[in-house]
Amino acid sequence: MKKFTLLITIPAVLLLLTGMSRSPEVSNTAAAEPPAGHKHRADYVKPHADIDMQYSAPSPLQVGETVTIPLRFHMYQQAELLSIEVVKQSGVQLDSASHFEFSDTRQANVTLQVSALENGRYNLTINSVITHAGQKQARSFIVPLVVGNQPDTKPAQEDAGYKASTSQGVISMPAVETTD
Repeated sequence: MKKFTLLITIPAVLLLLTGMSRSPEVSNTAAAEPPAGHKHRADYVKPHADIDMQYSAPSPLQVGETVTIPLRFHMYQQAELLSIEVVKQSGVQLDSASHFEFSDTRQANVTLQVSALENGRYNLTINSVITHAGQKQARSFIVPLVVGNQPDTKPAQEDAGYKASTSQGVISMPAVETTD
């Protein structure tokens, strides 16, 4: 029985050891660089359209004032169709068109005329849809608008009686007494 076990284990160990070794050619080709002239943007494809937008941030507006906002769009591939829609919030008025279309382009320029109706903070939402090889992809952008003299920070909250001591990890809370 010992001879039979020895005859089985020796070939099995030899097969395992030879199967685990690697030739130098295999290990070098795994880490090889892509061939010259091979271009790729990234291994990870973003879930939005290949389009970027640049704009000049407008200075704070005053009520009734009109501002011109130039938007520049750049696509990484030639787009068959670029469709742009501008959505405004109440409090601002769009004095120019709100829908634009461009065909067979990689770059597009749009100029918006916006006027303020009320003081506050507003956003213009820019929805862009590109069609490439029959497939549509979308991406949205935000252009912030400040109307009037708005503070840059959040207003200070009133002290509700809570006191935190970070050195001790204790938060003191006001006592509340209830009667039933």
